[in-house]
Amino acid sequence: SFVVFEGAYGFAEKGKGLGAKNRPACVHAFMKEHRRWGKPQDIGDLTVFNEEWWAWWGSLQPSGRTEGMFNFARPKKLDWEGLERCNGGTGFILMLGSLLWWGEAAYAVGKGSEPWWNWREALIDFTWAIEHMIRTTELGSGSSAGKAANRKCSEGMEAAEGRKSKVLPQFMNS
Repeated sequence: SFVVFEGAYGFAEKGKGLGAKNRPACVHAFMKEHRRWGKPQDIGDLTVFNEEWWAWWGSLQPSGRTEGMFNFARPKKLDWEGLERCNGGTGFILMLGSLLWWGEAAYAVGKGSEPWWNWREALIDFTWAIEHMIRTTELGSGSSAGKAANRKCSEGMEAAEGRKSKVLPQFMNS
């Protein structure tokens, strides 16, 4: 889904960035270090990171989703209030990167542990949001590439459900 989302914008390096309000400290550090994806990121205490991540994610949500901390509605119709344009190096890739770091740390504690379940819930909600934006908005500013991505996503996401990715790290397929 994320590849479809970014593909609608031509995999642009620069795009609309995500808000910095409540952004976890490790994401700030990552950005300060010029986004070195190959360098392992220390997210610190998992309990603290869990709270920071959900606060950041919550601060980004449109009004139609918020029902309280860690609890977001999943309505069929939703105005994403411009969030669907947060692509490129300062967009949702930062959120996905933070989920990757969190997943690695949580998986190290143990599959089925509280940190692992917290991460899993975050991954599920992030995935829902990206897929909902793809299905319900005009990505890519209405460009033909964006429309084609929306159409392909609608056709292909149902077929892909239940299949495990061969690209993602093993723990993200759990």
